[in-house]
Amino acid sequence: MFMELQRNILLFFSGINDNPFIFYTAKVISFLGNEFFPTFILLLIFWCIDKKKGIAGTIIVLIASNISGIIKASFKAPRPWNVIDGLNAKEMEVEMGYSFPSGHSTNAGSVYGALAHHSKLYVLCIILIILIPLSRMVLCVHWLIDVVAGALLGLSVVFLFYRFLDKYLDEVMKYRKQFYLLGGLATFAGLTISIILQFFNGDPVAFTSLAKTLTMLGAALIFYTVEETRLGFSCNGSTKQKILRFLVGGLCCGAILYIPHLLLPEMALIKFIRYFAATAFAFLYPLIGVKIGLFEKPSAEN
Repeated sequence: MFMELQRNILLFFSGINDNPFIFYTAKVISFLGNEFFPTFILLLIFWCIDKKKGIAGTIIVLIASNISGIIKASFKAPRPWNVIDGLNAKEMEVEMGYSFPSGHSTNAGSVYGALAHHSKLYVLCIILIILIPLSRMVLCVHWLIDVVAGALLGLSVVFLFYRFLDKYLDEVMKYRKQFYLLGGLATFAGLTISIILQFFNGDPVAFTSLAKTLTMLGAALIFYTVEETRLGFSCNGSTKQKILRFLVGGLCCGAILYIPHLLLPEMALIKFIRYFAATAFAFLYPLIGVKIGLFEKPSAEN
């Protein structure tokens, strides 16, 4: 009965998403839950608004993404168009991963759930947590169970880890060995999966995304700790200074990530290096930025 309900929901959306307004509205809302938009939101917060909230949100999103990746690799659930004949899923050529749970919905729950924590934007965040999963069904790329499970997974990680991180991020120096250890383990896991994909014919559909998110989690833990140990920058600065630091940092991260993608073959180990290097730069950037006036050193009171 539940499977029939899911089928009918997608057939309904399949019948209306030929409408350009509905289709492109769903595309835009869906974009707010993919990996790129939340990444730049979190970098903006980390570099320019609230350093602690930025790193806490980043770690939460990456934990949720890794759990989602492990579940996807375990269940290997088919996409709706592989089950429903004639489904109007226009995005099938760009949606290569398995179906359960929805990665966009996981991002919605974790990113906007974390942003809603102690934020005046919690109403907007709640709306996005609802609309992004809905957009994935309008585009016919996920089942109802995929988007519900993804959103609940993301919100659960926020609920379980936010207060825990709130405590430990206040005492990075005290727990830096643990941060380095966890970061090293995550990086090693990402490298191991990348080697398997590169040389041993691992399932790229199941494990490519997991290798990426493990690598990013490892690099974030390691290099956030390095930055805190070496500098401990302040988000303070003029509006012009913050705009410049965000634009320069964003362009550099994008260049590190995408120039090798354009120039080099698409190989698992190259992808590992790209994501590790881009994430490392994101957290080491303040060490460079403070020397050229884009970041401020912490005040004596801190």
